[in-house]
Amino acid sequence: KIALSFVEQKVDMIVAFSTPCFQAAMHATREIPVVFSSVANPFLAGAGSSEEDRVPNVAGVSSEGPIKEALAFIKEVLPNAKRIGTLWTPSELNSKYYLDLAVESADRLGMEIVAVPVANSSEVLLATQVLINEKIDAIYQISDNTINSAFEAVGKIAEENGVPLFGGQPYSTQLGACAAMGWDFFDMGYQAGEIALRIKNGEDPARISFQYMNDVQLHLNLEAAKKQGVHFSEDIMSRADEILPEDKQISGST
Repeated sequence: KIALSFVEQKVDMIVAFSTPCFQAAMHATREIPVVFSSVANPFLAGAGSSEEDRVPNVAGVSSEGPIKEALAFIKEVLPNAKRIGTLWTPSELNSKYYLDLAVESADRLGMEIVAVPVANSSEVLLATQVLINEKIDAIYQISDNTINSAFEAVGKIAEENGVPLFGGQPYSTQLGACAAMGWDFFDMGYQAGEIALRIKNGEDPARISFQYMNDVQLHLNLEAAKKQGVHFSEDIMSRADEILPEDKQISGST
């Protein structure tokens, strides 16, 4: 309804953050330029099959997460970890996509993904408890809109049970993850803004290639790591882009 209202208002451009918003914008119009950001896979979301065969009025920045790198990092920190738990939302296209990537990447590393589905954010707390009972070695929480909105609940259960929790977005270290790998969303938004400016200045969206993030950020939370029984080597510490010290309280517990 919001996207359709934009079309009725005859706006000059629609900027869509997240896969559901992007899909809504594409359903609403094929004429008004649509700039997307924070979309895991624009092609899977319905933007076409390739750069050569795509919806002509859209351009933007994909947020496909560094799943393979994140699982390799968990293997580095916890060499004996085999069963990695995660929650996912079946109704979110991007969540299913990330889960498939995680399963494939984990298999190559000799690990197994144990996934528990959730329907809405109110189920996250109970679903995390179910996940803990699956005798997992750690949690790697893939990023989706439902889980992200209730990530503190995942952090709470991980802390109570001393289970290592790794996040799919850097800010999750502020909500209970001991470590997280992902993109700087400010940079992603800025990149999308540059695309919007190009279109505003007359460039055809169809001639602007879809863009992808490549500067992986590593954030650590030493307080959470201590509670979850995780130790980071000096090498890992030196590679981190941000480190929350041991006396830094987690946002959800202040």
